[in-house]
Amino acid sequence: MPGIKTYEPIATTTFSSASFVTFQNIYSNYEDLILQGKIYGVSGNGTGGLTVGNGTVDTSGNYSETELYGLGSSYGAQRLTNSTGLNIGRASGIGSSSSDPLFIRVEIMAYSNTSVYKTMLAQFGRAGGGIMKTVCTWRSTSSINIIRIGANINGELSVYGVRAA
Repeated sequence: MPGIKTYEPIATTTFSSASFVTFQNIYSNYEDLILQGKIYGVSGNGTGGLTVGNGTVDTSGNYSETELYGLGSSYGAQRLTNSTGLNIGRASGIGSSSSDPLFIRVEIMAYSNTSVYKTMLAQFGRAGGGIMKTVCTWRSTSSINIIRIGANINGELSVYGVRAA
């Protein structure tokens, strides 16, 4: 059947009080990547910026994003240019305990294509917070072989490679 894609696990990690969680040496033999899992902050102080790169993570202002979010009866949108990474959980918040984690899913499309900027589609949500959808562009044509998320977080994350059937 055309259009069916397969997901292959690349790496999974469980972490506690991690300064950063880094997935390195990602091979370029997939079409797309998916990062998903759940995180919660250390004493509620966790932040979840996601950065990518080739060899080292890019923390300069090469990210642009548009966010849509809902928090109970309030909602909104915002656009960020020259950001230093994909902002995870800004509107939905990162829970402070494993009983109220932030569930995340980030699709990184055409991550190894060196002719285009990289697009990331992200979804975040938690029961004690809200939901957020984000589209982010990393303005680089470099292939992505490293993903970093953090800081001061607990949880479990997995990276999957996506292949066309």
